[in-house]
Amino acid sequence: MEEDDPTRDRSRFGISFAPFAPEMICRVNVPKEESMMERLNRYWRAVALIPLLLTATLIAGPAAGQDIDTKGENELRGHAQKIDKTAERAAPEKVVDKIAAQFSGAQFACDNKFVDCGGSTLGTKKTLSSQQLESLVKTLRTGSPSLGTKGLGFGEVSILLGLATRTGQSPDAILQLRQSGMGWGQIARHFNTKLGPIISSVKATERGVDRVARAEKAERAEKVEKPEKPERPERAAKPGR
Repeated sequence: MEEDDPTRDRSRFGISFAPFAPEMICRVNVPKEESMMERLNRYWRAVALIPLLLTATLIAGPAAGQDIDTKGENELRGHAQKIDKTAERAAPEKVVDKIAAQFSGAQFACDNKFVDCGGSTLGTKKTLSSQQLESLVKTLRTGSPSLGTKGLGFGEVSILLGLATRTGQSPDAILQLRQSGMGWGQIARHFNTKLGPIISSVKATERGVDRVARAEKAERAEKVEKPEKPERPERAAKPGR
């Protein structure tokens, strides 16, 4: 019986398989034995990756827990805008008084810019008087060329003071970060503080400024309804008396 030769030309059907014969032969690839040196190289490459993986884990861990509170920052911005809009309907000095009164009794770290240290070490906590608080609010509101600061809206002043009292940082430290381009959420994260208490503080400012604006509106309406009576001219004295 004739053996089946895969290299033979199968011309019976007009097709030649001769050119493909080498590819039709099954080849068994025997894995090459790995040398000891190759094993050691592979081992040390794996060991070298361990510090990199540990470093990535340490960096990613805190970053995941300290994400910027974008929602809280947007909420803060919204309340600040409402405060500024409401303050337009009230006398500025009364808004200053209201914000200053809100932080009465709070302690601020002195910086010899906004809060005088009075000979104490920078960063010493100070409880400000009413006049000092009013001066602080006014300076933050209008800005100071001598201090190199720009003015803030009443809403931002409230946020800044809330952050300063919450973090224990000086008003100047908070303002420098803000004017460097950092958002309120970034500043809060920088000092490892959450925005929740700051939002509550700003809401209190919003309510207080709203009461001031409503009171002034009521006063103006009352003056319109009851105009002041003109003073009566004095009667001329009769001659001979």
